[in-house]
Amino acid sequence: MHYSPLTVHCTSLCLDVVSDDKFHFISMSEIQSYKDDIYSLIIARMRLTVSEPQQAEHLFICAVRDEILFVLLQCKRHQWAKDPGWILKTLEMKITLSHQLYIQHSFF
Repeated sequence: MHYSPLTVHCTSLCLDVVSDDKFHFISMSEIQSYKDDIYSLIIARMRLTVSEPQQAEHLFICAVRDEILFVLLQCKRHQWAKDPGWILKTLEMKITLSHQLYIQHSFF
């Protein structure tokens, strides 16, 4: 199966966070506070050359960021969510759908 580089990057990010010994001790609100950092990491991974993403790119990045936060929160709540296959498939589906919605069919 083929996965996008962004999917692999985001999956790796999630796995790095959940495999850290400190993950067990962080709160849900602390996970949600990663929002800006995750946004910046996605921009860096996409190698956007502009300082401010266009509206469609911004919406895409926010959708991916929010899905990463969702995955991390699920991992905090449920042991089964730490499965790399589940994380990979969940992120790939969101990235694909968000790309189609915000990038390919952009009216901005």
